[in-house]
Amino acid sequence: RTSIEVAGVAAIDLEKDDLSVIQKLLWQINAQTPVLSKAAQQNLQRFLKTGGLLVIDMEPVPTRAGQPPHLRRILGDVQIDQPLQ
Repeated sequence: RTSIEVAGVAAIDLEKDDLSVIQKLLWQINAQTPVLSKAAQQNLQRFLKTGGLLVIDMEPVPTRAGQPPHLRRILGDVQIDQPLQ
C-alpha cells in the first residue's frame, strides 16, 4: 500500500513557471478550458519528456476509451501517451 501526504495545492502558470521542480501535476479541465498557448504547450511537453506525471481530471467524464475532443483541442500539439482508464 502506498499513501501520500499532500502539503497543499499550488497554482502554476504553465506558460511561465519552471516545471522542472515539479514531479506531479493535477489539472482539472472541462470543455470551457482555454487552449494552451504555444509557450505553455512547449513547457508541458518538456515536463512530460523529462518524467513528469500529469493527471487530468476531466468534466464531463469520458464515456468511451480515448481522448475526448475538448482535451485534444486544449492540449494543442502536446503529445501524451495513451491515457490510463
